[in-house]
Amino acid sequence: MIEQTATVRIERPVEEVFDYFTDISNDREWNPFLKEVRKTSEGPLGVGTTFFVVRKMSGPMDVEYTEYVRPIRWAIRGTGRPASMVFVAEFAPAEGGTQMTIHMTLQPKGAFTLLTPVMRAQLGKQIDQAHEALKRKLESGS
Repeated sequence: MIEQTATVRIERPVEEVFDYFTDISNDREWNPFLKEVRKTSEGPLGVGTTFFVVRKMSGPMDVEYTEYVRPIRWAIRGTGRPASMVFVAEFAPAEGGTQMTIHMTLQPKGAFTLLTPVMRAQLGKQIDQAHEALKRKLESGS
């Protein structure tokens, strides 16, 4: 199992960061590790919302929202061939902006368990790069 926690401060209001970040369809605008995203459920975002995503590291994955407490906490779980994951994000006001803390647990499966050390080494770097890209996107106002 691989666990990673990271925090980023974004100079935007907490509601704006929450709304943008928790809509996975926005990932195509900022996430350098996303290849494809498609919402697979009907209705507004909330517990039970599902997406199909393809990310460079984890490949194809079905994702389901398991917690949606606007604007303070959001959680998803994902299942794919190479791994399962749980991702939790918490949002808090911080000096006129937002502090977002994420915790991710990734469980490689089958032959992919052999790649656990490589995946562990890359995950932290990729999270930092994704946070920087999100921060640039939201703070640019574009």
